[in-house]
Amino acid sequence: QQTRRGFMRGCGQAIVRSKRLYQWLFTIAIGVGVALAAQVIQTLIALLTSVRNNQIQKRYDAGHSDSDIFVFFASYNVLLIVVAGVLTVCAGSSAAGDGVAEVKAYLNGSHIRGCFHVRAILAKFVGTILASASGLACGPEGPMIHIGAGIAYSVTCVDSLSAMLPALTPSILARFTNDRDRREFI
Repeated sequence: QQTRRGFMRGCGQAIVRSKRLYQWLFTIAIGVGVALAAQVIQTLIALLTSVRNNQIQKRYDAGHSDSDIFVFFASYNVLLIVVAGVLTVCAGSSAAGDGVAEVKAYLNGSHIRGCFHVRAILAKFVGTILASASGLACGPEGPMIHIGAGIAYSVTCVDSLSAMLPALTPSILARFTNDRDRREFI
């Protein structure tokens, strides 16, 4: 029995120290984070669109002219587009476009400065919501690739994770700071 206990204790410690276990945990965390981000994006797009449509219906029921309703429709959409554009310009060039090219370049070994910076990912997140809700012929599919890669990149950053999860020791997190592991997660 003592040898069994020692064996089981050794197995338990080996499992806890296993890099493969933490790869799976981080992969699950990335998947849940991307799914939550996608759900929030879809919910907020639907909310902004329904607010616009409800306001148009109220104006129509109140007897406003068609030109007044059109001016409201156009100004609401233009406001959303302008806010999305300003956020993109303030966040930098890495927040522009869908981000698929930047992710492909990173996976091929090119380092693009600020590509996965939190500011760029948040600007892309909000900009995607606003641009899609404004009625532009775009959707969240392309930007979700960049947002998902940004979530994966942030999960593998030692500094941000050790601040949020003090139970994980830096030695566990330090295993995933190299570019190879980051690329695998992304």
